[in-house]
Amino acid sequence: FITNHRSPLNFIESIRMFSRNTKFFFANSSHIYGISDGTPLNEMSTKNPVSLYGLSKLHTFLDINFYRDQFGLYLVNGILFNHESCFRKDSFLIIKIIKSAIRIKKQGGGQLTVGDLHQKVDWGYAPDYVNAMIKCLSLPKPTDYVISSGKLHTVQELIETIFNFFDLDWRRHIIIDKNLLKNNNHGTLFGNHDKLTTLTGWKPEYDFEHWVSKICSEIAD
Repeated sequence: FITNHRSPLNFIESIRMFSRNTKFFFANSSHIYGISDGTPLNEMSTKNPVSLYGLSKLHTFLDINFYRDQFGLYLVNGILFNHESCFRKDSFLIIKIIKSAIRIKKQGGGQLTVGDLHQKVDWGYAPDYVNAMIKCLSLPKPTDYVISSGKLHTVQELIETIFNFFDLDWRRHIIIDKNLLKNNNHGTLFGNHDKLTTLTGWKPEYDFEHWVSKICSEIAD
């Protein structure tokens, strides 16, 4: 709550008191929606978080709407869905897969254990989303925006794309262990970025295979 709520609120209060012309973009999260059945989520979709992380982000979402409406401040909520880059920590799935593929390639063999090949995720490329943030701040009036790829891909598709980049047959190296499955209590979070596209013309520049391969190349180097 300190990082996701109190710290942003300090910035917002400082803007209200000392710098009314400052523009503020808050990197919010799709986790504010909570449980989803896979229906594309937009800015007006019901928000009912099921984690403390999502709850803390929702608090700031509401703060921004309050301060924007009551004080006329230029405050933007960017509701970000999964956005990937080479700067992800090793604990994130995409980095785990890429580094495992590199290891297997170098050693001439090996395995990667995963929990579920069929889980669907709305993955996007972080640099694309940064461009979206800039466009959000370029409009005369501030509002809230969903920033997403607008497409779903399975974990299997992610693995295939990464292993293909390294000329590996993923079927020879993947082991399924259901004990690794995390408690997915939010379903499939799928974003609808039509509002952002309509108002700014933004859409993802890189398709799934392109940006995944780009990250593979950056990490391999």
